[in-house]
Amino acid sequence: ESPKKEQRDLAAAWQVIAWTRQGESYAARCQWKEAANAFSEAIVGDPKNHELHRQRGNAYFHLGQLELALQVFSEAIELEPHRWELRADRAKVYAHQECWAKAENDFRRVVQQNQSKELLCVALGALQLLEGDVQAYQQTCRDAFERFSDGNIGDRAGLVLLCSLSDDCDVDRQQLKQIADAVFHGTGYSSRRKLAKGINEYRG
Repeated sequence: ESPKKEQRDLAAAWQVIAWTRQGESYAARCQWKEAANAFSEAIVGDPKNHELHRQRGNAYFHLGQLELALQVFSEAIELEPHRWELRADRAKVYAHQECWAKAENDFRRVVQQNQSKELLCVALGALQLLEGDVQAYQQTCRDAFERFSDGNIGDRAGLVLLCSLSDDCDVDRQQLKQIADAVFHGTGYSSRRKLAKGINEYRG
């Protein structure tokens, strides 16, 4: 490569870095319009950078421009289909639009990619109930019970929260109560432990 081309490439790379830093600075101050514009400029110089697309989509989401956010998150997923956070971002937009089936579909993929994340199962279960798909919710509860009933305090607290979202959880209530009691008397995850215990008692 010629020295001039190397200089142009280096200058372009620095331009991307500069726009990215500006975008992050605007986002930190909740100046979302300016952040979206800065990330858009950065993408011009680095169009295959999925993280830039994600940050731009997040800015559009905070601006309430949900269709643009969906478009940008979808572009990010095409660039990096195995990054679960991108599907979670798009699911969040679908949920705000009350497109429960689309949100649930994205979140199911998220859970498949992150089987150790118990709180993702809680979100998936909530979306399934909002969609009116009780059978899918029951299957999520059964899968989570098998996966997390012997896990750490955080895992089991998430399991209790999931199975206490509805009376239709289709797991053994007595076992769930025992887990909730054990979680409540555990250590760490204080807010989650108390919430799990409270909602389980509410369900009775």
